[in-house]
Amino acid sequence: MRTTDLIRSAAGNVLRSKLRTALAGIAVLIGSFTLVLTVGVGSGVNAYIADTVNSIGAPTTMELSRSDDTEDGDLPVYDPNAGTVTGPGLSGTGLGITEQQLEEARALPGVVSVEPIDTILVDYVQRPGHAQYASGLNAPQHDNVFQMSTGTEPDDESSDYEVAVPPTYVTALDYADEAAIIGDEIVFGFRDQGGSTHTVTATVTGVILPSVVPVTTPVGNAALINDVADTQAAGGASTAAPIASASLVFDVDLTEAEVVQLKDDLAAIGLEGATVSDRIGTFKAVIDGIVLILAAFACIALLAASFGVANTLLMSVQERTREIGLLKALGTSSLRIFSQFALEAIVIGLLGALIGGGLAVIAGMVANSILQDGVLSTLPGLSVYAADPLTLLLVLAAILAITFIAGTAPAIRAARKEPIEALRYE
Repeated sequence: MRTTDLIRSAAGNVLRSKLRTALAGIAVLIGSFTLVLTVGVGSGVNAYIADTVNSIGAPTTMELSRSDDTEDGDLPVYDPNAGTVTGPGLSGTGLGITEQQLEEARALPGVVSVEPIDTILVDYVQRPGHAQYASGLNAPQHDNVFQMSTGTEPDDESSDYEVAVPPTYVTALDYADEAAIIGDEIVFGFRDQGGSTHTVTATVTGVILPSVVPVTTPVGNAALINDVADTQAAGGASTAAPIASASLVFDVDLTEAEVVQLKDDLAAIGLEGATVSDRIGTFKAVIDGIVLILAAFACIALLAASFGVANTLLMSVQERTREIGLLKALGTSSLRIFSQFALEAIVIGLLGALIGGGLAVIAGMVANSILQDGVLSTLPGLSVYAADPLTLLLVLAAILAITFIAGTAPAIRAARKEPIEALRYE
């Protein structure tokens, strides 16, 4: 009996008892549907996180802050010789980063650059001739990449003052739509440390796309931020510009172990470094945990389905005992008998996996369409479900492996039957 004959025979045999096969197949279908849908949700959410993570910072960037060396729940002891943080909104002698610490950080192995992040605070934003609104202004960080809904990011190499705004600023500043604000100028008002009020005008280059890591205030280019920071440092302040945090860029070739060592080296000089992965790690861990739990339930459903497949084949072996005896009497090997029943198990698993997986993909796509127009409309680009072909193939292979294993016991039982005894079976 050729392999093609075995496959054709297996496909025909599973249809002998349609109801019994259908019940076993439905059990596999339910497990397949749940597993494919769960894995797809995990893929969709994680892909969205990966796409938007650059809006926090580049993968090779750490944000540095001063570590306080205190136990959890304790406050740091006041040290008059500590770094002074005196910028707007940060007045006081506290846990600021010192220039010496920045120099020591620059000298660490694997560090490409270390630059302080300017601390600025603006009072309001205004479209010329319109109302003033309370606002902030974010400084760009090294290799920051924002996803833009309209327009482009501010150019850090430009000497012109440029800014990108969140979508809420479009309507707040009385623009008809996002396209209308692109290329227009808006005014930021701020005070220096002496209390004098200043204004600066910047051109809007783009509107930032909302994401799971929201940007709620405008983001300026280096020229704009530096001008505001320099102006705010004037006006009677005798202290150096505040260094509340800094941006460290490390070598892209550093291994994970070397990055951990770099964090330890930073801790030794009183600094704490947090990468993009550190900042989103908790959120991603929660998502992965939920997906893992749901996938575990799907696997339990598939395990239960495997007993149904085994029972179906055991009953089939019992009903076809005389047929098995005849085949063996005609010279069919035990391996061929085993292969035939094992293939029947695989056929049941394949039908259930394909139908269940197909329904899961359709359900996921429909859910995407409904949710993107509904509760997730404020997060453009988020697909709750993503059908990754490689993942689907791995799930299909896993289901076929489970059903094959479930079919081995009945297949072995069939292969071991003696021809004479099988032919005498009533």
